[in-house]
Amino acid sequence: MTNIDTSNLTYLSTFTTLEERPIYLALTGVTWGLGAILGPVVGGGFSASAATWRWAVSAYPLLQPKHN
Repeated sequence: MTNIDTSNLTYLSTFTTLEERPIYLALTGVTWGLGAILGPVVGGGFSASAATWRWAVSAYPLLQPKHN
């Protein structure tokens, strides 16, 4: 486990109730799992396509939520 993951689990365990804790910890695990699977797949797609890193950098702001 990395330091960030351990800190996240400690934070969630400290600031959630016993009823909420399993949901938040499960969502954290699902998020890490999806990132571990989708990260290499998307990266491999970029390396095998005509899209370059510039396309990924320019598309990134479009994926961000709008803040008021």
